[in-house]
Amino acid sequence: MNKIKVAISLIDLREKKFLILIFLAALFLSLLEIFSVATIIPIISSIFSNSDNGINNIKIFSLFNSLIQSFDNKNLLIISLYLFTGILVIKNLYTILFIYIKNKFLNAVKSRTSNKLLNKYLDSSYQFLRNNHSSKLIRNIEEVSSFLGYIENLIIILTETLILLTFLIFLCAINYKIVLYSFIFIIFFSFILKKFTSAKIKSIGEKRYLASRQRSRILVDIFHAYKEIKIYNKENFFINLFDSKNQEEINSELRFNILDALPKIYFEILFTLLIVIFLIFLEMQKYTPSAMTLIMAIFAMSAIRFMPAANRLFRSFQILKYTYPSIKIIYDHINLNFHDNLKNEELNHKSIKFNDDIEIKNLSFKYEDSNKFILNNLNYTFKKGNLNCILGSSGSGKSTLVNIITGFFQPNSGEVTSNNFSIFSNLKLWRSNIGYISQETTILNMSIRENIALGVKKEAVNEARVKEVIQLSNLDKFIKELNFGLDTICGEKGNNISGGQKQRLSIARALYFNPKILILDETTNSLDENTEKEIIQELIALKNYTNIIMITHNVNINKYFDEVLRLDE
Repeated sequence: MNKIKVAISLIDLREKKFLILIFLAALFLSLLEIFSVATIIPIISSIFSNSDNGINNIKIFSLFNSLIQSFDNKNLLIISLYLFTGILVIKNLYTILFIYIKNKFLNAVKSRTSNKLLNKYLDSSYQFLRNNHSSKLIRNIEEVSSFLGYIENLIIILTETLILLTFLIFLCAINYKIVLYSFIFIIFFSFILKKFTSAKIKSIGEKRYLASRQRSRILVDIFHAYKEIKIYNKENFFINLFDSKNQEEINSELRFNILDALPKIYFEILFTLLIVIFLIFLEMQKYTPSAMTLIMAIFAMSAIRFMPAANRLFRSFQILKYTYPSIKIIYDHINLNFHDNLKNEELNHKSIKFNDDIEIKNLSFKYEDSNKFILNNLNYTFKKGNLNCILGSSGSGKSTLVNIITGFFQPNSGEVTSNNFSIFSNLKLWRSNIGYISQETTILNMSIRENIALGVKKEAVNEARVKEVIQLSNLDKFIKELNFGLDTICGEKGNNISGGQKQRLSIARALYFNPKILILDETTNSLDENTEKEIIQELIALKNYTNIIMITHNVNINKYFDEVLRLDE
């Protein structure tokens, strides 16, 4: 029950109310199922009414016959056949409507849950993302489909339970002893099947989730390290690594599919045995041939619906166990609390006015898993109008300082301020002042225009601003030479354009949003010397518009900067 509570807690109040409507719809469907079977009674009664009076010994049939004495058998049979056909058509049309409503509800739950989980990851701390492989987080979002299957099978359990209960009540009116013995018989053997499969299915579900996650991680690593794999001739190693996890996932699915098919075979055998036992029981009770035929016809029609319902019910419980490991991960991540104080909206925007200077006061920082301070009692001011440089060797804390300035890390002590306001007092407002170009240039598989106006809808793109930043970043000549101009697709990771143009495109993107502060994190490291100098010259032309901070370990470009913060000293 606690596991079901975990799944139900993932749906919101509106969806829970809709789930109640589905419950009521399922109740009505179960009544239609009963009516469709009950309409067989007048058909068989009209056929056997003149053969003998054995059926009148059964209360429900004698009651029915007393109600239809005014009808002759021929008219009764015709009316009954029409009624049976009409109920059957209505039931099936309603079933189609029920399936449509159910699936529309499930799709809405999937969409909202996927968006909520993605939003949670985007709201998470940078440290959380560093500690979790991207393939794992991607896989968790994809596993929302398992959550959808979980909710769907909860609905199936609800629906089939109602149908089985209504059938049991109806059949009890015909012969409660047969129903009672059958119920005990089925429950007993279902319990045996559950004991045999339950633990196995839970274990298989956990192994499948783990193998699936590892498989996704290996794929991401393979495509990321494509050049190294080819150069070092390690294709077979990575193919075998992928295949091992792929086989684990496939074998888990195979074992589950075998166990998933088992209830159908199992219940078919059980119901066949029950029919044989019914016939022996009815014979021992001295029922007439017509009464036996009528009872068996009713029970056979019920079994046609009862057996698939029992199979689906049992199978749904299996799927709940199989998919629960995925549900638990989704639940844990959606309910994560990030105590980083990075979204403090308590202070009014109007009360905070960041200027263009950045002051670092007595700042110290170390990582959680280390006792060594990377930055220790640092004091410095980055001033607008200067071309500022943070210089240092690898591991000196250059990128760490940038992560603090951009608000992704918080210092252990000290502060970062602008106009005497801590940047952490309203980080969202602070970040709106920043243009950022990372060490690994992020170019998306979109057009040049869409890469510059990142996250802006096509109809809202400021074309005049796009042309302006293209000129400022010295991209205009390059774009004019392209057949499709600004509509040229950059390719995955910008593979369709050169490294220098990627950097200029990133600068254009940063400038598009009119930043007061432009930060370049080891941006020119992968460029040749001439291209690096060209970009620095372009930055010099921009320094009067924005506070520029560039991180580098290249001491040969010091001469281009007005101020240099040396972290090695």
